[in-house]
Amino acid sequence: EGTMITALETIVPGDSLTLPSLYDWMLQQKEKISSDPPGREVMIQSDKEIEFEIVKRVMYTCSKAGYDDFTILVMQEG
Repeated sequence: EGTMITALETIVPGDSLTLPSLYDWMLQQKEKISSDPPGREVMIQSDKEIEFEIVKRVMYTCSKAGYDDFTILVMQEG
């Protein structure tokens, strides 16, 4: 949906793997769904400027919230 949940500037290095604002948002989205479909899908969009550590934390947080089917889009230059 293209919704920004947290800004990179708010992610503290060395902090917990879980990103609290993302985790809370994902749980809210899960509650809005009337049925609980298996295999919730997440599309993560990034570019080469984003450190893999950040992408890993996003994936970990999504998984903890019950979303473990990932598609990762990497934006290329040009």
